[in-house]
Amino acid sequence: MADRLHALGAIENAAIQLEKQKTERTKAEMAKYSARENQRFRELTKGMTPQQMSAVQAEVPAMLVSVGVTDPRAFLKAIEGQTTFPRASAEALLIKAARYDMMMKQAKAQPARAPLPHVTRPGVAAPLGNSASTALQALNQKLSQTGDLKDAAKLLAAKRKATRR
Repeated sequence: MADRLHALGAIENAAIQLEKQKTERTKAEMAKYSARENQRFRELTKGMTPQQMSAVQAEVPAMLVSVGVTDPRAFLKAIEGQTTFPRASAEALLIKAARYDMMMKQAKAQPARAPLPHVTRPGVAAPLGNSASTALQALNQKLSQTGDLKDAAKLLAAKRKATRR
């Protein structure tokens, strides 16, 4: 009986030792993987300055929340601790997406285009006085914008021409 207990204790000690070795091996593999992925991440983002990287890293949690992630820290922690896909690639994609969102926020609004003039089909007479009054309005608006004497002269000439008709 004592021999059996002693043998059982030896087996338990061996199992504990194997578990420790497995844990140490897993930690070592994770450290190698993490170092390799960190190096890949640096290569994928090598064109960014530290200031740009800080700004983008601050934007990533907000971006994650905007797409429905309820806990951005837990999401990022899950990416950091996984080994089933290339972590550096996932992080680089997050950085690219955050940079894109930042660029879209900074995009300048384009000025509205001028309204298109009314189009008259060929063979149909234009309404009387319409084109002259439109031209006078355009010249008057241009004069009010620029205040140039040449624009004033053009407006005066157009008014005189319109009254002669």
